[in-house]
Amino acid sequence: MLLNRTKLSTLTLISAVALLGAPAPSIAKDNLVVAFQGALKSPPARCHIQTVAKGISKITGWKTEIHAGGSAFASPKKLYSQLARGITDLSHMPLAYTPGRFPLAEIAMLPFIQQDHKALATALNKLSTKYLKKEFKGTHPFGLIVLPPYNIHLKKPVKNIVTDLKGMRLRVVGKGLTTAFRALGADVVGMPVTQVYENMQKGVMGGYVLPNVATLVFKLHEVSDYHAQVKISSAVIFLGISQKAWDSLSSAQQKLISAKFVGPEAAVRYTSCFDKVSKIALKVAKKSKGIIYQPTATEIDQLKKIAQPATDSYLVSSPLVMYHFVAEFLAP
Repeated sequence: MLLNRTKLSTLTLISAVALLGAPAPSIAKDNLVVAFQGALKSPPARCHIQTVAKGISKITGWKTEIHAGGSAFASPKKLYSQLARGITDLSHMPLAYTPGRFPLAEIAMLPFIQQDHKALATALNKLSTKYLKKEFKGTHPFGLIVLPPYNIHLKKPVKNIVTDLKGMRLRVVGKGLTTAFRALGADVVGMPVTQVYENMQKGVMGGYVLPNVATLVFKLHEVSDYHAQVKISSAVIFLGISQKAWDSLSSAQQKLISAKFVGPEAAVRYTSCFDKVSKIALKVAKKSKGIIYQPTATEIDQLKKIAQPATDSYLVSSPLVMYHFVAEFLAP
């Protein structure tokens, strides 16, 4: 039976061919396949990836085909591989979901590496062209977005945010953070943020480590009452286009897109998309009778002391190129 190709999306057709092991067909580019984790109406997503998608569509004339969180093509662990293979065209994804795949970029997510997330975004993106090309092979990066800091969100209050995490099941992702929270005695579980609500609601977990933004976007304030503002780390989100889609553009189109959506300044702009939402998230948590806890300087020092070995072991076991990257990355 012959398939009516006009009724198939480009994404469906390419995926089907890939499964059959045949070479991808030659299809005239007429749409931009976008995939990302999170809700379609999420304010941060509207602010960066959807704005970028609309801009590219305006420049190229391509129609936008969006696959948001919950769809088959928006699985967090598959987003990058799909983009690099050219199954999707434009995507963003948290790097923490694939620990070890982006070892240099993951340095930005190590505990207490830098508490100013905008400064972190600037430094990371200035060095990306020099150091990170191999890590992002198959794609053309637009920017590395650094979210406002990770905090500890618990179902119930604790007396001491350092010592009382022992034995508590927490959702944590990222190699450095996982090591640090295990050192605190926590029972660490890695899972997509979309699964946190249900597990918190059922009492399977006692808390999670995420930016304040997540409590609002994923309604996690409904299942957590204690929000300790430890600013232990920051999530890094990759935003980029597949190399295949990029190469299909004319040089004039590439220049227009680069001027508007690519580079350190653009990355900091995308990072700013989360700041306003972060402030709103805390207000909503307070209205839900949540406790916003500001740890003492002593508690933060204790956390840093316990987390430091995780950072040290990550860097010591790394290749020489990482040493040079870190030296420039942390330079004043």
